[in-house]
Amino acid sequence: MKARHVKRERTVELRSVFLYNIYRLVVLTSLLVSALIIQLSSPDSELNLPFYDLIVGAYAFSAVFFALYAGGRRLVAQAYIQVVFDLLLITAFVYISGGLASSMYFLYLFPIMAASLVISGRAGFLAASLSAILFGILADGLYFGFIPSFRPEQAVKPPLGAMLVTMFIAWGVFFVIAALMSKLTESLRRTREALRAAEKELIVKERLSEAGRVSAS
Repeated sequence: MKARHVKRERTVELRSVFLYNIYRLVVLTSLLVSALIIQLSSPDSELNLPFYDLIVGAYAFSAVFFALYAGGRRLVAQAYIQVVFDLLLITAFVYISGGLASSMYFLYLFPIMAASLVISGRAGFLAASLSAILFGILADGLYFGFIPSFRPEQAVKPPLGAMLVTMFIAWGVFFVIAALMSKLTESLRRTREALRAAEKELIVKERLSEAGRVSAS
């Protein structure tokens, strides 16, 4: 019975890691299709090769993650590595797509939600903290000149107040999402435990019923 319980837990973890990989591919494909549509609708616009390089690299890393998933070992470590990789990838996307003026920082929400659902609510808060650190370093570095602008036209600095407002709003959204996902995962955990308890109780009742039938016969 215990071995079957462990096997069921392992199946749930494998499925979660597999779905995380699938969701990443869906997001990457959506970004690629959107970029191609914009490029085709504006033929005169300059081709953003680093953006496509990041997409191709992300696909390659996804293939590596699928290979690790097939091995079925150290699933929690795999999930953490994927979350960190996704956060670094999103930071690179934000950098090349406009820096402080980019709206792609909303992509940070996906690894935060994935960390909460796949690993734990605590992992979601860790992902939110790392997102805030990476986005804060990027925003401060671009504003104060520690990080060079990716393109010359991106060197225009917004007012300091506008930069701080954008950064604090992003931080607030990161941690609000982490808190909501933490409550959701806790609710799912309690529901799962209740279902397991009901399943055990049903098994006990079935055994008692079988024992009663044997005694009667």
